[in-house]
Amino acid sequence: RYIQPPEVVHKVMMALFLLLGENPQELQSWGSLKKKIQLSKAAPNSVIVRMQKFDPKSHKELQRKAEYAQANQITKGVDADDASSGSYVCRIIFEWIKVVLGLREIALLDLKEEEEEGQEEKEKDVQIPDFDLDEQEEAENKISGSADSEKGSKWQAVRSKRATMSVITTLSSAGAARQKQRRASVTLGVDSTIMGTPKPRRMSIVPGSNNGSIREEVLVP
Repeated sequence: RYIQPPEVVHKVMMALFLLLGENPQELQSWGSLKKKIQLSKAAPNSVIVRMQKFDPKSHKELQRKAEYAQANQITKGVDADDASSGSYVCRIIFEWIKVVLGLREIALLDLKEEEEEGQEEKEKDVQIPDFDLDEQEEAENKISGSADSEKGSKWQAVRSKRATMSVITTLSSAGAARQKQRRASVTLGVDSTIMGTPKPRRMSIVPGSNNGSIREEVLVP
C-alpha cells in the first residue's frame, strides 16, 4: 500500500472505481480512494469479485455515459508500460479497463445497427392504400381515351402530309408543262437588212431567266 502512489496508479484506480459506480467525489484524494481497494476475494466488497461480475454490455451500463467518458479521459495517453511502472496489479487493472471500454463501444454500435434495421422494417411495412374499383376503371378509361386521341392526331398529321405532297406534285407537273409551252418558238417578224431579202426570224423566251430574256434566231431555209 502506497502512502503517495505514482500518478499513473491513482489514475488507473480512479478510472476503475468510476466504472464500478463509486462516487467521483470520493476518488479525488488517494486517502479516501485507497479505502475502497479490497483485493481479497473474501472481502465484503471485493474489487476482484466486482470486476468478474461486471458486464459492460448490459442495458444499465449502456445507459451510463458520464462515468465512461471520465474513465476514458483519465486513462487517455496511458499505456500498459506506464501502468507496469506502478505495479503488476496496476497493469492488469488498466488492461481490464481498456477491454471494458472497448466492449461497451461495440455493444453501442450493435444497438445502433439494430435500431436502424428496425426502422427500415417499419418503413417496409407501410401499407399501400387500396383504390376504389370504379375509380380505377375510370382512370384506365381516361388513359385509353388519351391514347386513342393521340393515335388519331398522328393519323391526321400523316394524311395532311400526304395531301400536301400531292399538291406539290401537281404544281410541279403544271409548272413543267408551262415551261414547255414557253419554250415553243414564236415568230415575231422578218429581218429586212440581210441582202435586202427578208429573213424570217424566230424568237423564244430563255427558260430559267428572272428578267424574261428573249433569244433571237434567224431561220435559214
